Amino acid sequence: MYNVLNQSGVLAELGYNPGSSMLIAPIASRAIVPTVFDGQFIKWRVPFSQAGELLLAPGASGAFFPEDQFKTNYDKPFEIWRMIIRLTAFDDDSPRVLIEPQPTTLAERIRLDIEDTRKTQKITRGPTLISTLLSKNAESWEWQVPYTLINTEGLAIQADSQLFPTYVVPLAAAPAASQDVVVERVRIEITIQGYLLVLYPPPRGS
Repeated sequence: MYNVLNQSGVLAELGYNPGSSMLIAPIASRAIVPTVFDGQFIKWRVPFSQAGELLLAPGASGAFFPEDQFKTNYDKPFEIWRMIIRLTAFDDDSPRVLIEPQPTTLAERIRLDIEDTRKTQKITRGPTLISTLLSKNAESWEWQVPYTLINTEGLAIQADSQLFPTYVVPLAAAPAASQDVVVERVRIEITIQGYLLVLYPPPRGS
């Protein structure tokens, strides 16, 4: 059973089976809010987020986020509603210095490939430009239907990059002058947000 928030803000119950949630994702302008998971009623939800970072060089291929960053090890299912993706550029100094202002074309130069490894379920069909995953002028990929991970499941996220831009920025000490800035590293910052599900009755074996 699902609660559907329609355009008038009214919750209506629809008789979809829990396993069919991904089949109804294309319903426009609606949020599909499950009321059951794995045959058990959802008693309440606890706001939760999980984050990871990866420092990427230009022209990189097959760079994986550390496995434990997006692996679940909780006694409650993790219901994911959005993926936030931010990109931060650094120069080649040691220690690395945050570039200001930040380049505006990084999302068009980095691809992500995302898979739920336990279910062998692709979240992206293949390497996909970040710019095509995000809504315009947004840093998040919103999911109309949540995707749920249970204990020991997780997301494998792989990144590829094109060459990063070299661009001209004004000097702080002399605004009329400028300098070329080379982006040598980009930090990909990903946060998955949603809720931990408190089920009733509790999961079997807990």
